[in-house]
Amino acid sequence: MRAERRLRELKRDALMQKVRDLQKRKASSKDKAREEWKRRFLEVKKSTPRLEDHCSKLRQELEKLVKDMLVSVKNDADSKPHKPSKKTSYKIMIMRLLQEVEDLRRRLQSVTIRLNAESKLRAQAEFEVKRLRQDLLHKKTQVTLTRKQTAFPQTSEQFFISAV
Repeated sequence: MRAERRLRELKRDALMQKVRDLQKRKASSKDKAREEWKRRFLEVKKSTPRLEDHCSKLRQELEKLVKDMLVSVKNDADSKPHKPSKKTSYKIMIMRLLQEVEDLRRRLQSVTIRLNAESKLRAQAEFEVKRLRQDLLHKKTQVTLTRKQTAFPQTSEQFFISAV
């Protein structure tokens, strides 16, 4: 009976050790995935300002070209001795409005992208805080359990007081 119990305890201990190893491997793989994500995120974060600057320079250049084109169309219309036709005036007005609409679209898109990025960063930060709190709670419970075990060591022998 004792041998059977001893074998079961050994088997239980082996299974518990296997569970601990599996948990460590799972935690390790999660940590590796998190670190890989952070590394990629930081790489993209570093390259983003440079690309945004380049994009804004190109956008400004495009806007300058469009404005120059509008000015040249207006000057062509003004160079004629007569007033520009209504058709030309409407074309110029439409071009300006289209340019303004396109500019507003770009601004909206830029703001939307920043909003999405900020919301993702916030969600990631909230997740990290939650995970850190869970880790802290787990470590506190481990410390508490360790203190209790060292304060009141459990012995395998049990003493029974019997009324004699």
